[in-house]
Amino acid sequence: GTATATAPAPPEPIYRRIEYTCEVHNTGSIAGDEVLMVFHSVGQAVRKTATASHPVPIKELVEFWRFNNIPAGGSQVMAFSMKPEVLSLTTNDGSRKVYPGEHELHFSTGGSAPDQVVTVTV
Repeated sequence: GTATATAPAPPEPIYRRIEYTCEVHNTGSIAGDEVLMVFHSVGQAVRKTATASHPVPIKELVEFWRFNNIPAGGSQVMAFSMKPEVLSLTTNDGSRKVYPGEHELHFSTGGSAPDQVVTVTV
């Protein structure tokens, strides 16, 4: 089967926790497992600022969850609660820094379904 992931619209800017609820649907005809991955990428303004000092990855895996035995035509829900540090980048000296501005969280099953992208402003 195949699965799709959806994420709700983000709340106002978050400073203590980043919280999202995702629902994964099994659109196939048999029960199956699925892995939902959450990637972080920075917005263009953050990328421009950060790349002046150090390399910036296109995207970075920050969270994942395995859904087990989703029934055919069924779905499962997972709530993610992440620290703002998941939005950090590694600087030249090896420290981590969260740059102010727009960041994106990409919710992906890695299959043919498109990523669901949510923008977080710090």
